[in-house]
Amino acid sequence: MDPTTPARAATAADPARRAARQFEAAFAAEMIRAARPPRREGSLGSGARDFDNFMDEALGKALADRGTLRLEQPIADAIRKTQRARTNQP
Repeated sequence: MDPTTPARAATAADPARRAARQFEAAFAAEMIRAARPPRREGSLGSGARDFDNFMDEALGKALADRGTLRLEQPIADAIRKTQRARTNQP
């Protein structure tokens, strides 16, 4: 997604949406990581594990940036609701 689009600009300006996007990316990366079959020890060494982790993070971010999981808005709404509840407490 182009960083100059209105959606990207809105996310950059709104801390709740920015946090929600980061959470969505982390969640997507963990889903990808969990879906991968276990690697045999010693098959390709730590370099392969590092590459897998890098790819998981990159794919998770790409999924979040594209809005594929559609979690950003509900998470941002929940963050705002929690913030409002905390500021309204005596």
